[in-house]
Amino acid sequence: MKCPYCNKPTILRPSSFVYGKNAPDYGWFWLCVRYPRCDAYVGCHPGTQRPLGTLANKALRTLRINAHNLFDQLWKKGKLDRKQCYLLLQDATNLPPRDAHISRLNNEQCKKVIKLMRSGSLENIIERWKNFKSKTARAI
Repeated sequence: MKCPYCNKPTILRPSSFVYGKNAPDYGWFWLCVRYPRCDAYVGCHPGTQRPLGTLANKALRTLRINAHNLFDQLWKKGKLDRKQCYLLLQDATNLPPRDAHISRLNNEQCKKVIKLMRSGSLENIIERWKNFKSKTARAI
């Protein structure tokens, strides 16, 4: 894996390398070898060395956090289950299933999700999507 910002290789480090020795243990992180000069990193799935998404700098990490906070309201409030939300994200971003995760979105895609969530447009998409799914289920 290469850093998307400086094209240098990445290296695997424990979370304490990013957050300090006194911070909770968040497992492993992939970092740009130029870290902290190049501030790109990504955490790993718990108990693995498999990245949660793509490397992100501070600006993109902030956008992803904001997008997640808004997007996760859909499933946390019971409007859809989590899997349905990600199918919806796939539809809304026109991304293939592998890339339709906030941890893989770029700056512009995160901004689109944030805009959709703040405008209520995504809620309209949910209603249309639910209606389409129920009509499809009845037709079977």
